[in-house]
Amino acid sequence: MKKLLVLLVVLFPIGFLQAQDTFSKHEIFVGYGFGPISLSKVDLPVDEFSGAVYSVENENKHGTQNIGYMFHVSDRFAIGLSYANTSIRRNIVLGSAASVNGKVVDKYNIIMPSAKYEWYEYGSRWFVYSRIAAGLTFARGKATYINIMAETVTHVKHSTSFSWQVIPVGIEYDLPYFSIFAEAGAGVCGYAQLGFRVRI
Repeated sequence: MKKLLVLLVVLFPIGFLQAQDTFSKHEIFVGYGFGPISLSKVDLPVDEFSGAVYSVENENKHGTQNIGYMFHVSDRFAIGLSYANTSIRRNIVLGSAASVNGKVVDKYNIIMPSAKYEWYEYGSRWFVYSRIAAGLTFARGKATYINIMAETVTHVKHSTSFSWQVIPVGIEYDLPYFSIFAEAGAGVCGYAQLGFRVRI
């Protein structure tokens, strides 16, 4: 969330300057996604001494922080690239033990080419659009736990997987220096996104 606030401080003056100029084909957006799906998690090993399987509890998921660039091929159609990151934190327990043995943190970096089409305009400020994106998720899972021999063990796994995001409906409201948007859909960036855009 701190990263988003920094970006807001940086981009707002740009939007103010560009609002005084003519229409620009370049657009930067920043947003926050709620409820990301299709994220793979790190595999937990079996304890080599007891043969018991580690499990997790108290899963703490975070939303996605998103930033992207779009180039308007026409007034209604734009293509670009988006980046998102998020993480999932979980406690580790050994077998049916009641005590927590450690934690696992999965971090995700997501890069996706995207396309956007504005299919309805109301007045000069309201716009309705659809957007799709597909690319790759680069995941790093790190599990740190204490095994049955009281030894601290670290288990790290890297993976790359296909990622996607489908936004059937997005609504954008144009303000003097920037615009705000809300999107509903599904994918690695969440079932809903809120944010703002700046033309540069």
